[in-house]
Amino acid sequence: MSSPWMKFYPRDWRGDQALRAVSIAARGLWMECLCLMHEAKPYGHLLLNGKPVEDGAVARMTGVSVDEVSALMAELRQAGAFSVTRDGVIFSRRMTKDHARASKGRKAVQKRWAQVDENTEKSSAPNRVPDQGPYYSEARNQKPER
Repeated sequence: MSSPWMKFYPRDWRGDQALRAVSIAARGLWMECLCLMHEAKPYGHLLLNGKPVEDGAVARMTGVSVDEVSALMAELRQAGAFSVTRDGVIFSRRMTKDHARASKGRKAVQKRWAQVDENTEKSSAPNRVPDQGPYYSEARNQKPER
């Protein structure tokens, strides 16, 4: 199951020169594709049930004609908005990089927490008496002179 959200940086979206070079319709189709890729396995790839998504399927999923999807995908391809695997699967470079970075970070966190658990098991009882309450110095208890 995919996460209910995905990272999206409006500044990066608006600053991507490949996307700025295409029509607003092509950008809208690309956003639809990004949403589909968010739910795909592997993450960031335009797949449906593990198979590359054809223009006809994209047209049905987005409510756009097949001819328009073909033209818009060609526009996106020509601008370099996406990459294609050797198997012909469209993927988002940004999504795959972000996902790889997140997976690496997740593994590092799990490793770190595993070390904390190991250290907790190995450690002995604290070497001091737990706090019995707040500490008051004598200076605080004295009344000011008049």
